[in-house]
Amino acid sequence: MTNYVKGEVVEANFGPLLGRGIFAVDGEEWRWQRKLATRIFSVKSFKQYVGEVFSAKADLLLRRLAAACPSSGGGGDAGMLGVAPGEPVDLHDLMYRFTLDTFSRIGFGTDPGCLTTAGRLPFAVAFDRAQRTTNARFWVPCWPLLEFLDGRGRQLRRDIATIRTFAAGIIAARRELMHTPHACCGAATPAASCCDGPGGAEPPSSPASSSASAPDSFAHGDQAPLGGGGFGGIDTAEALGKGPSVGSQVEQWQQQQRGGDEEGADGRRPAQDEASSDLLGLFMTEDGPDGAPLGDEALVDTVLNFIIAGRDTTAQALSWTLHHVMNRPDVESKILSEAEAVLGPTSADAQRHARTQQQGDRSDAYSSGGGGGGGGKPTYDQLHALKYARAVFLEGLRLHPSVPENAKFALRADVLPGGTRVPAGAMILYSPFAINRMREFWGPDADEFRPERWEELAHTPSAYSFPSFNAGPRICLGQRLAELEGVYVLAQPEAGGASWGKVLLLRRFRLRPAAGRPVQYELSVSMPMKDGLWAHIEERAACA
Repeated sequence: MTNYVKGEVVEANFGPLLGRGIFAVDGEEWRWQRKLATRIFSVKSFKQYVGEVFSAKADLLLRRLAAACPSSGGGGDAGMLGVAPGEPVDLHDLMYRFTLDTFSRIGFGTDPGCLTTAGRLPFAVAFDRAQRTTNARFWVPCWPLLEFLDGRGRQLRRDIATIRTFAAGIIAARRELMHTPHACCGAATPAASCCDGPGGAEPPSSPASSSASAPDSFAHGDQAPLGGGGFGGIDTAEALGKGPSVGSQVEQWQQQQRGGDEEGADGRRPAQDEASSDLLGLFMTEDGPDGAPLGDEALVDTVLNFIIAGRDTTAQALSWTLHHVMNRPDVESKILSEAEAVLGPTSADAQRHARTQQQGDRSDAYSSGGGGGGGGKPTYDQLHALKYARAVFLEGLRLHPSVPENAKFALRADVLPGGTRVPAGAMILYSPFAINRMREFWGPDADEFRPERWEELAHTPSAYSFPSFNAGPRICLGQRLAELEGVYVLAQPEAGGASWGKVLLLRRFRLRPAAGRPVQYELSVSMPMKDGLWAHIEERAACA
């Protein structure tokens, strides 16, 4: 691993945006941050409260979708949320709101409230635009001159000011929680809202804003497409070989860091310590690699780097998979049939919901539904049986890996397993997008969306053959967290398929692509949709 690093080019290009965070550094800085984060990315450390967080946020997501249904009648919720009944909804935007809200509560102990607020998301617009600008630097040799001439440099400084101010607000809210007597271990306090519509406020200014940030106020133009983000890469030489599955590599790394059990490196179980019950709390209470506590600048870097991991990549995976499902009635039908067989019919829930709508009682109008006949939450055993839903998500992630390309720099000359000579200082670019579509491994229909291929495989492919979560020492540390999030929105590999969320969404609502709204890639660090994922939403009870 030590021969292939991100290098000075990556640090220089991403430095203004990500600082010295885990995705922009190498060596001891990277090792220390990853080892510390490993404590919180274990099932036992967040299992006590993650279900409550995802459940609450999933209910808000469904509430927002219900307000967009023609049958909602344009009540108070539609107006408050800025949703027009019967009009198409941008599901890509909703996935970003959902993942930012959920990860902020789980990782930072704060709640931006994006799902309950109408209007644009200044932080999201600035964050995504900054990533697109930064990504272009790798392909434009004269980018400093270009950014000066076309104004992108000035806009980038304004965006970074907005981004870092938002992160500073999260840190301030977390400090308040930590200093509140008898603070609940998993509780969340409202952070500076990421929204500037009704019910939202601009984040307060803070000295944690980057020194490169200009004092200009955020430019309130039209909302930019959402997206952006990326994980660290793997060694290219490693990627050309074979290795264990994605899930087993995550477990192996975590076991090594915890000495073979779920305790942290110091023998403490993080979930039992209020001060370090979340990721940010852990970084705020531990001394850095130099033996001193992290300052606000370093904490802001930490927040921004993990927002990329917790917000961007998961939201994009959910969006691309929904895009395929909406355009494949046969796949949707199989998901629903499997859900009914495993979780039971939902006719009682649909009838109850229809009655409450007719009676004007909104207290139960946004129940989560899809709970296996009686409206309850499905068990892990039931989730494990949703094999096809798991295959659907894996297929979406195969075709649209959240980090479609990555690069490393060779410190020393090397020879790859295939015989290719790598001179010292050379950049090696590799593409999970291309690897996941190789006909040699996936067959002649590698470019097609065919979930059944996963049911035909004897086992999950090696992380080096399916690098959507990366592989080796830099394999995605938050994979288990993403799997639990998939329980409430889509499906994730491992942990029994974790597929209830897709079933929940599709069992309650019928999603149909909006005409005249093509879905395209956005050129960025990750795999966002350029103009969103617009769909018409209908209650299945109303369609029956």
